[in-house]
Amino acid sequence: MVSIKFPVNGLLLFLVATFSSVCGLNAQLVVTPGGAPATLVNSLIGGGMTVSNVVMNCPTNAYGSFSNGNTTNLGLTNGILLTTGNATMAIGPNNMPSAGFCNNTSSSDPQLVAIEPQATYDLCVLEFDIIPECSQLTVRFVFGSEEYPEFVNASFNDAFGFFISGPGPSPACTPNYYNNTNVATLPNNTTPVSIDNVNNVTNAAYYVDNTGGATIQYDGFTTVLTRTVNLCPCQTYHWKFAIADAGDCIYDSGVFIDFLTCSNALTLTPSSTPVTSC
Repeated sequence: MVSIKFPVNGLLLFLVATFSSVCGLNAQLVVTPGGAPATLVNSLIGGGMTVSNVVMNCPTNAYGSFSNGNTTNLGLTNGILLTTGNATMAIGPNNMPSAGFCNNTSSSDPQLVAIEPQATYDLCVLEFDIIPECSQLTVRFVFGSEEYPEFVNASFNDAFGFFISGPGPSPACTPNYYNNTNVATLPNNTTPVSIDNVNNVTNAAYYVDNTGGATIQYDGFTTVLTRTVNLCPCQTYHWKFAIADAGDCIYDSGVFIDFLTCSNALTLTPSSTPVTSC
């Protein structure tokens, strides 16, 4: 069976989503597209971390910040949104079965295509370096898409990844232990989160059917997923957040990132030897 998609009027959808966002509807997700990448990252990062070298490789309309999520069924309140089309199209209600916007970009990311070879459309990548004053880092996120549910296992496996590079956990702190290691996986295993891997049939416990949803446009999204990474304190780590459409650029997907924070910040123990932080 061959699945066929029909393009939608991206401009019309953009105007509808924008109108909804400025009308101050109650129980409505608020999305602010664009913004200075360094400012967005600093708003995402919790205490005990130093951030540098922030780079955003993404069309301005495809990323931004979100807020007011506590009035929705998203499960997250505020943070950064990275999408494969237009960020404002994440705003509900879910009244369009094929909401999407093509940015007509065809570049690819080597780590992302290793997860899904066809994820080469409308790429959006955020990268930065951090120095944590802790031995554990926690990231919390939700992945949503218009590909749900009709294009599950139909060659439109929109995918994303959170890739980390740097030393291994303390106390060994082995150099190059993490080498673009993807931590955007299901809890307690190595399954990457994507359309085909999390849906109403596969790993359904992590899937939210948003058909007819009042607050989010995406037809489906994951439950709130939390991943904790063991680190070596005071060492430099490189993070890359990447998302792309697979198969074509038509239907949008997005990842909402709530925070990246130290789970167990370093504490100072009284000693005759002076102790300094990172």
